[in-house]
Amino acid sequence: MGTSDFIEGEWEQGWHSSDKLICPGCVREACLKAIVADAVLDGQLCDFCGSAPAADFDVFMEAFMVGVKNKFEQADDASMPWEGGYVFDSEIILGWDLPDQFDPLGAGEHDGEVIEEIRACLIIDKAYVSRWWIELEPEKAYSSAWEAFREQILHRTRFVFWALADTDEYLGAGEVAVSRVLGSIAALVEKFELITELPEGTFTYRARGHEQRDDSERWTAADLGTNRPKNSLSSTRMSPAGIPLFYGADDVETALAEISRADSREYFTVAHFMTTAPMKVLDFTHVPAVPSIFDPELGYWWGEIVFLNDLVEELRQPVEPHRSNLDYVPTQVFSEYFLRVFDEANVHGLLWKSAVEASGRGCVALDIPHEDCLDVAEGIADRPQLVLVSGQTTVHRRRTDEFRQL
Repeated sequence: MGTSDFIEGEWEQGWHSSDKLICPGCVREACLKAIVADAVLDGQLCDFCGSAPAADFDVFMEAFMVGVKNKFEQADDASMPWEGGYVFDSEIILGWDLPDQFDPLGAGEHDGEVIEEIRACLIIDKAYVSRWWIELEPEKAYSSAWEAFREQILHRTRFVFWALADTDEYLGAGEVAVSRVLGSIAALVEKFELITELPEGTFTYRARGHEQRDDSERWTAADLGTNRPKNSLSSTRMSPAGIPLFYGADDVETALAEISRADSREYFTVAHFMTTAPMKVLDFTHVPAVPSIFDPELGYWWGEIVFLNDLVEELRQPVEPHRSNLDYVPTQVFSEYFLRVFDEANVHGLLWKSAVEASGRGCVALDIPHEDCLDVAEGIADRPQLVLVSGQTTVHRRRTDEFRQL
């Protein structure tokens, strides 16, 4: 490579090579720290604190620039107008200022030295601009759209929000129309592969309250499974009155904790059901954790993942029983969209982690009607069903905030 090519390459990448070494102890940011730790060389001493082992500072810089590229673009590549200078110069960030755009990078008493070495490596007069300098950042765009959606269906237009006359011409760059919110979320569901399959033979527990200990003695799958529509008189997390879903949990404790919040009765019967066929479900338990902006795989999608985590936290939170008819409306519409409208996969349910049981075990809402909750499997069906597991039904009595199996 010729000198001019080398210089051009350094300009393009935005930094010069360093001859220094750095140890994990001199790095504060967790992702950068892990990357440095993976690259240490035995016997090499850190140029900042003198500890061993240490890694080439270039390893740190390569990882740092991943975060830069996840958050910024070079101004020349970002459609920034130029008229003898950048027109929106207040949006410009020079290379010298890049370290200040992130949370503390170095650790302890050597933080300042690490920052100075980053600056020494950066091409200090190279111009950068936010990836979203002309539009809302994804986390803000999705969050504001979801808030507008909630406001719309709670207080303005509940049943025909999808037919609203709002169009893109009234939206700012990056904003999402209320009528398109659920479709936009569906695109994120596909992006992060949140549609998964419950295999045939998956077990789930369902609880039901009753007044007397012996009330459930002769109950069958018809009594313990999904409610009949005519008996579904109250709203639940994912389904409105009259449109029941099957609600289950990973274990007895979670099933009891979930149902007993809205049911003040003393006795509860827990039934053990099994699926008869594979089912596609929207799996909120597999939403990626919020990544570091320096994560080479997910850092680019930081804003979208922040939104998804906030959304899941909202959707799974319990509300006060006396307010459920109103506060559950957004989750009901959300659920109905994925069960009835979203046609990229034949979705039969939703999974999430319980917010009311200490272990945070899983809960499930399945679109299995009352007539498909069976005591005995009835041969091969053309649709998923749930079978009551014989001998696995238990009765529990509430004692203050705990339950005792009888």
